[in-house]
Amino acid sequence: MSDVPVSLPPELLDFGGPTDLTEELRQANYHYLTGIITDESLHYIQQDLILRWHNGFNGIVNLVINSPGGELAATFALVNLMELVPYHISTISLGLCGSA
Repeated sequence: MSDVPVSLPPELLDFGGPTDLTEELRQANYHYLTGIITDESLHYIQQDLILRWHNGFNGIVNLVINSPGGELAATFALVNLMELVPYHISTISLGLCGSA
C-alpha cells in the first residue's frame, strides 16, 4: 500500500450543479434536520417554510429528521409552523428521532 496521497482530476469533482448541497436539497423540497434541535438549528428551515407560504407554494416539503431531541420551545415553534402553513410537510425519521 502506498503512502502517496491520491488526488482526483478536477473533471471528476465537477458534478455539474450547485456546490451547496443544502441549497440543492431545498430546491428539491427537502430539509435535513440533524443534531440537537435549537432555535438556531431551525432558523433556516423556518425561514424557508414561511417564504414558501408567502410565495403561494402548493406542494410537499420533506423534513428529514435525525436528532436526539433538543429545546422544547424550538420544537414547539417548528410544530406550530408545520400546522400553520397551508401546504403538506412530510416528516421522515432517519436514524434517531428523539423527543425534546
